[in-house]
Amino acid sequence: MLLSSVAERVYWMARYIERAENTARIILVHNNLMLDMPHHIPIGWEPLVYIMGSMDTFVKRYEEPSERHVIRFLVADRHNPNCITCSLAMARENLRTTRAIVPRAAWETLNDLYEFTREHAASGINRRGRYAYMKRVVDYCQLLTGKLSGTMSHDLTYEFLRMGRNM
Repeated sequence: MLLSSVAERVYWMARYIERAENTARIILVHNNLMLDMPHHIPIGWEPLVYIMGSMDTFVKRYEEPSERHVIRFLVADRHNPNCITCSLAMARENLRTTRAIVPRAAWETLNDLYEFTREHAASGINRRGRYAYMKRVVDYCQLLTGKLSGTMSHDLTYEFLRMGRNM
């Protein structure tokens, strides 16, 4: 039998991992769009904040939706609970409290990703390091998903994890 608190933590861990991965993917796609568009066509960064549903929070913190402000907000702004570092911190906290039922390899991968995003947030904000940073976030989220799928028993706990991932 699965306790509801454990089910909730596993579900939300997967949701937060998915959120971090999708945020990184959205930034990568928008960044690539900028490279492909002619220079005379202005491309705003504000739509990324709208996509994330965080416009109210963004407006309280920043005066304008410049590239630097939007990327900082989406990558490492502690006041934005949807940013990559905050999402991974919440995923890590949920996994930490359920470590007994999740494989050690998953904990180590998530912990490594969390530490990487915190230590290298500046490179994720910077244009020069953005691609490598976002790519690593996406790759590690995929790696974590694979480790969970390959090493966990496919029982009720795993079903809650899948629900969180696929919502």
